[in-house]
Amino acid sequence: MSSSSLPESGTRDQVQAFDENVQQLEPLTPEQFLECLAVSDNLFEIPDSPRGLSIDGFCSLANDIAKSIRARREHRLLCIYLFLTTHDFSLDFPNDDNLLVFKDTGNKPPNGHVTGTMCRPDITAAFENDWIEDHKTEWGLIRLAGEKASRGKSLEAQKKNAATYLHYLLLARPDFLVAQGLLLTSSSVMFLVGIGGIGIRQLNVDWDNKSLYKFIYAFIYRLYNPSHFADPSYTRTGFNKKTSEATYTVHFKKKDCPNFRPIHARNPFTTRTHVLSNPSLTQGDDRTPTVLKEQLCRTGRRFDELTILTKIHQPTNMLGVVETVLLGGEIIAAPQSPGREMHRLGLRQTGSPFTSIPTAKIMLETLFDLLEGI
Repeated sequence: MSSSSLPESGTRDQVQAFDENVQQLEPLTPEQFLECLAVSDNLFEIPDSPRGLSIDGFCSLANDIAKSIRARREHRLLCIYLFLTTHDFSLDFPNDDNLLVFKDTGNKPPNGHVTGTMCRPDITAAFENDWIEDHKTEWGLIRLAGEKASRGKSLEAQKKNAATYLHYLLLARPDFLVAQGLLLTSSSVMFLVGIGGIGIRQLNVDWDNKSLYKFIYAFIYRLYNPSHFADPSYTRTGFNKKTSEATYTVHFKKKDCPNFRPIHARNPFTTRTHVLSNPSLTQGDDRTPTVLKEQLCRTGRRFDELTILTKIHQPTNMLGVVETVLLGGEIIAAPQSPGREMHRLGLRQTGSPFTSIPTAKIMLETLFDLLEGI
């Protein structure tokens, strides 16, 4: 039973084996790329790409564009603010001065991944305040992770590395529905869009393409404003720098559940499972979940986990199997993941999978204790 297979708080999975079939990079046309970003072709008055763009100058170019986008956002917000104050409206003016910064981070692994990975993206983007060292940040704060081609590796190997970073970014960020990445080579920029439950889409653009600047601008704009790429039911409320763990308030069944942190994640391009716990709650009551589990399940399935768990615990509770809270679960539409829907469960306990019992003897003893308890 998958719900009884939740890891104990604080444990870390081993690095996962990748499914090559779901990590194939499916091509997009420029029109499909802008449609995916939900950025219209004429939204910005962007000049043609300047000459001389290259792999070595990418971070400098991206940071200049990020500064330009922030300046435009600040100008727009200032205009709104002046209009409202001039017309006697009040406005809680947002703080949008945090700059997105791109850095070459090829030799330093980010901290705090839920699976304990030590992989090292070559190109990383995070907000200025989220860099803990000169060239190091946290997985829970990363906005983009990418690969910079190096000599001695084939293009296919470089693609796999870039796909790996998106794989891990989607696991580290339960608040992302879609993650963004890059593969930079000497001849082109490959824009990568990793869609939870679906796979990776890519647009490859040569350095001398006159529209490259516009594509980079649109890509960075979506990093600043995730919009439909982010899950609106998540609000990050804190980050513990000592443990490298993000804390979220998750909107569940019309109720805000605060202080949840990720403890388990896997399969970002299929079922995309995330488990979060509230460490301040040792045992959830009938209504308050200690654990939230969510999966991108295929639509139209005959059975769902909530129904199965409900039947298992009738007429009396089954020992050794996690219980749902009275709020139960909810099914959420997943427009970014066609053919799938988000199933979110509120649970009262965490546990370990039955198959993790180390020997047959201990497994039989556990089963005996379970049946005797019933």
